[in-house]
Amino acid sequence: MRDRRGSILGLALALGLGLQLALVPPVAACSCIGPQPMDAYAGDATVAVFTAIVEPRDARGFPATVTRWFQGGGILDPRVWFDVGGFNVQQGVMSSCGMEPLPVGGQFIFVAYRIEGSNNLGMGLCSPHAPLAAPEGQKMLADAERTFVGAPIAPTTTDPPTTDPPTTSASPGSSVILDVVVPIVIALVGAAGILFGVFAVVGRRRDPDAD
Repeated sequence: MRDRRGSILGLALALGLGLQLALVPPVAACSCIGPQPMDAYAGDATVAVFTAIVEPRDARGFPATVTRWFQGGGILDPRVWFDVGGFNVQQGVMSSCGMEPLPVGGQFIFVAYRIEGSNNLGMGLCSPHAPLAAPEGQKMLADAERTFVGAPIAPTTTDPPTTDPPTTSASPGSSVILDVVVPIVIALVGAAGILFGVFAVVGRRRDPDAD
């Protein structure tokens, strides 16, 4: 009787373990290469390097507003979208190299890759990125500034104007004209006043009734 109970208990444990293994999908560990200096990405057309502020997810993916391009874009590309496939956003589905969505409003430095046949950028655990507020982000930023010298800074709507607004003041040419004409006019008026005075005196002397 005891042998029969033991057999039934062993069978139940085996079935329970098998059911548990069947319900939990196997997840392979993500293997990434170590951190690389920015020199390793310089000149690679498939890699984009930039800083950006994370925005809320939309129908296209995970957008971000670019604050500075180092490689793979320019000031005419103010926004990018990260492909959804690089993030763990589908319930019950976990990618071995997927990453959690980044905090909205945070500014990061990214090293992303371009997906063939798509306008979106690829991201994942193996894609170097760091918040600019953290020491590792500042280190990546300094490395990017040294590597990509002269990279353009993308303008934003909050940036101050780069030139002074137009004024209604006279141009340098008109100022020169005024400086020349005004003294001449004053001199002519003065000369006319003198001549008028001379003629008045002469006319008075010639008028016999003036005595």
